[in-house]
Amino acid sequence: MGRGEGALSEAAQAFIARSPYLLMLTRNAEGATELSPRGDPDGFVGVLDGHRLLIPERPGNKVAVSLSNILSCGEVKLAFLLPGASTVLSVTGRAQVSADPGLLGPLSVNGKAPVLGTLLEVERFAFVEAPELVAAGLWRAETHLSPAAIPSFPKMLAEHMNGTGLLGKATTLVVDAVVRHDLKHLY
Repeated sequence: MGRGEGALSEAAQAFIARSPYLLMLTRNAEGATELSPRGDPDGFVGVLDGHRLLIPERPGNKVAVSLSNILSCGEVKLAFLLPGASTVLSVTGRAQVSADPGLLGPLSVNGKAPVLGTLLEVERFAFVEAPELVAAGLWRAETHLSPAAIPSFPKMLAEHMNGTGLLGKATTLVVDAVVRHDLKHLY
């Protein structure tokens, strides 16, 4: 497997086709970075050919920091993960934002095509062995936290925005309603 410059190997393309999850690292013109998780059913990233990938942009949190960074800088690094595996596929390249319905249509989920996507021109890739993924129990169900073990996303976001007082508590209700609405309309 190993490393490569330019075109993705068959092994790299097969890995991407099986991956339901990736992390996208972007940076802006000032050098500040953003790490964005992305996930969908296996094969959610389109392998257009050995040189180009298309990552669908789902509605998510509507902040679009990654898209803004891509527009200002274009440098992107992806880390593809496979549940249960200790291998990570790292892909680096130059990206642009695409709104081409012909490219985005095949990335539909439940009949809903993404409006935007990140089109990545692959410059290099590498398979990295990361045994700590398995050693940490990341893939073992018995090590997973129950949802009640940590505060909900709306609660954490509301506290981050407005503290733990009355305004934070009121904001939690609003954020929770927005998150539930967005999750219903994600696909």
